[in-house]
Amino acid sequence: MGAVEESGKVATTVVESLKAQPLALAVIVVNVLFLAFLVFVSHEIATTNRIEREQRAEMFQELRKTCEACRARLDSQYRLQSDEQPGQQ
Repeated sequence: MGAVEESGKVATTVVESLKAQPLALAVIVVNVLFLAFLVFVSHEIATTNRIEREQRAEMFQELRKTCEACRARLDSQYRLQSDEQPGQQ
């Protein structure tokens, strides 16, 4: 016998046993639905994380530009320690 006939026999046996045990079939169906739900939830979480990461990056860029604009308007008497000292180059 070939592999196809043996596979057919196994499939027939599985189907017959599931007909005799409908609770087992129900458990299998519930497990498959649960896995599909987990895949859906994981996809939604990943999408939400991507959107939040993009929004956070945009906010940081805007904050950086705002800080640079504020610093440019400050008098020269206010300096950071990392700024060059007057007369140094």
